[in-house]
Amino acid sequence: MADCTQKLTADLLIDCDNLPVGGLEVNAWIFNKTDIDRSAVTFDASNKISMTNFQLLSAKVGFKLEGIKQSNAKNYALVPKENLPDKWLHQFNGIIFNPTAANKLQLNSLSEGGRYVVVVEQLWKGATDASAFEVLGYNVGLKLTESVNNSVENDNGITLVLASEANYEETNVPYTLLDIDYATTKAAYDNGFVQA
Repeated sequence: MADCTQKLTADLLIDCDNLPVGGLEVNAWIFNKTDIDRSAVTFDASNKISMTNFQLLSAKVGFKLEGIKQSNAKNYALVPKENLPDKWLHQFNGIIFNPTAANKLQLNSLSEGGRYVVVVEQLWKGATDASAFEVLGYNVGLKLTESVNNSVENDNGITLVLASEANYEETNVPYTLLDIDYATTKAAYDNGFVQA
């Protein structure tokens, strides 16, 4: 009988040279979950949370959500289960600043049942910038769970929340993505991970 119970294997240390900093860089990328080339995505054999390559299928693209200051945010939280393995709720919050017909069409598409993966760049990047990028929703996918436009709030911007659905949460915390080094990963991120 398999035992999926894990035990701590290392100390949880503070790096005084890389103290935590809140927030994300301004832009985030949203991907259709079905557009990811899962056969080409790789992980570090010694750390199942470390993704070493993120790749889209040929001719597929990601979609940038442009932000301002700290308009985009992410979080994750433990979802304890009574008689099942515990899971993790992943959540991404953003604002569509211009309620144009084109942007509203994309918002409407988000609401029609698709599942999405979001990749963000944190302001805090860790030692050698190795912890800059996080991948949310990779295993199960995020869904549009909330969106509001109020003409007297957020300067008429449209808020949106992409999150794990109740009872369909992720099996792990968000993956940390580092493909060789920060510069390589950043170049791929800035290009939306489009394949050459």
